[in-house]
Amino acid sequence: MKDIPARKAQENSRLDGARLALAEAKANLVEAQLAEKKCETEAEEARAKIRELRISQSSNKMGNNEYRDISIRCDQLQQDADAADNRGQALMEEKIPLEEAVKKAQARLDEESVGVNAYIQELDERLAEVTAEHDELQGRRRECAAKVPPDALAKYDRLRTRRWPVLVLLTDDDVCDGCHMKQPPAVAQAVRHNDRIVGCSECGRFLYREV
Repeated sequence: MKDIPARKAQENSRLDGARLALAEAKANLVEAQLAEKKCETEAEEARAKIRELRISQSSNKMGNNEYRDISIRCDQLQQDADAADNRGQALMEEKIPLEEAVKKAQARLDEESVGVNAYIQELDERLAEVTAEHDELQGRRRECAAKVPPDALAKYDRLRTRRWPVLVLLTDDDVCDGCHMKQPPAVAQAVRHNDRIVGCSECGRFLYREV
């Protein structure tokens, strides 16, 4: 039961490669989209400046030189706008494979997630079953513990953290089946009488005989 969270984390980590691939594909696409938007903005700003200059040409009295300079500046701005349009068109075409890469990366992640999520659901169901079983056993243990003398229960709780199993067989040769040490006659006799809890003289485990 304790290892289930770790196993779930391990399963989720299997998706890290697919998640990273999707994140990289999306980042590449966003970069291209931003570059395309920048080209659109540059082209629009150049055309807006051209309109402003053309209005200035038509509304003000100016000399031939000044008029010519504005015309030259408008031609330069038009070239800038055309260049930005061309770059934007190229970026638009570059987006097509980038969009496909995002779709493929998303499909891969979705496909791998199906198996991982199914296994995680199975682990969750198993955890619920084990938890319910554990709670039931704990309830039964409390019921049984209530019938055991407090000193024996305390000794049992101490032993179960250091020696397991706590309850072991005393063999026909009066040997503890836990530490394999032969028991004194008094201990063996007490186990045979079976009227109280008897511990191994060496390891302390509770002893019993098969009937």
